[in-house]
Amino acid sequence: MAQINMPADISAIMPCYIWLADPAETSQADVLTAIKGLAEGVKLDVLAFSETMPFIEALPSERQRIVQVFVDHFEGRLDLPGLEAVLGD
Repeated sequence: MAQINMPADISAIMPCYIWLADPAETSQADVLTAIKGLAEGVKLDVLAFSETMPFIEALPSERQRIVQVFVDHFEGRLDLPGLEAVLGD
């Protein structure tokens, strides 16, 4: 398994947080682009969103669903092809 290369690889999470805080600032496509830019085999499942979940749970349901898909990917429950498939819905 490839290791996270700080800060280049971990920066893939930043577009997600920016989009989470202000969807007008960036898009879910920007988040997906950042994820695809990671080195092959890099796992970000060391990230945990437990402190962010109360904020996520307060979002409108459709946005909450999309954010949860990204969280599932970052926490290792959904691979990239699965992420792309769900976001393509």
